[in-house]
Amino acid sequence: MIMRMKGHNAIFPCRMCTIKGVRIPSSRVTTHYVPLCRDGFPDSQEQYDPSALPLRNHASFMEQAKEVQYTSSNTDSESLATKYGIKGLPLLSTLSSLSFPMSFPYDFMHLIWTNLIPNLILFWTGKFKDIPHHDEGYVLAPTVWEAIGEATANAGKTIPAAFGSRVPNIASEKAQMIAETHSIWTLYIAPTLLKGRFVRPRYYKHFMELVRLLTLCLEFEITQDQVNGLERGFQSWVQKYERYVLLVASRIPSDRLTVYITNTIHCA
Repeated sequence: MIMRMKGHNAIFPCRMCTIKGVRIPSSRVTTHYVPLCRDGFPDSQEQYDPSALPLRNHASFMEQAKEVQYTSSNTDSESLATKYGIKGLPLLSTLSSLSFPMSFPYDFMHLIWTNLIPNLILFWTGKFKDIPHHDEGYVLAPTVWEAIGEATANAGKTIPAAFGSRVPNIASEKAQMIAETHSIWTLYIAPTLLKGRFVRPRYYKHFMELVRLLTLCLEFEITQDQVNGLERGFQSWVQKYERYVLLVASRIPSDRLTVYITNTIHCA
């Protein structure tokens, strides 16, 4: 709201770059999706390199914001807002010390712990939206997920309180999971409980690559070389996600998850 960005409903939904959203071919669904690879979208000619995304800058941001703000009609304003992903001039743009969008990095807690990780879990349990998950190598059998939930709850008996809140049964008490417990589960519990659980090992390896990146993000000190490594690491992780999950068997992507997945590239 502070930046006056339109978000997922815009053709350019990312606040950091101008990756263009695409619609599902031969569908009445008007939602825009933002995968890097557009092979499944015949009407889209763009192919995005995660290391060279077209970043927004302050000058173009403000120019587009003014165009939306001062257009002659509400209809034209809404049309431009959908086109640019910007709803008008932010009040804070009057402060010369701020640069849009660079002064507003992503909220790591909401991006990762309350969106990315919970949605990945929905994928692993075959419950993410109305898309086919049957026989996919990333889906955990119900009995396996129940066992992981029980082991998660029991792990609290031996994890020191210094690590944070006790993690509940992630399978049967997911409503009690918060950002903190998702973080503890992802970084300290899941690497052990998920090992050997996926039908195809590459999904566990892919998850562990994410754990390594997230662990480094939470360090108190970090070198420039490590920042560069994070940038390359998130780029690689997103590309593998698209190969492993998003575009398998021409599956319909999810607007929420493609946005969150792509946004992780900007974490570094």
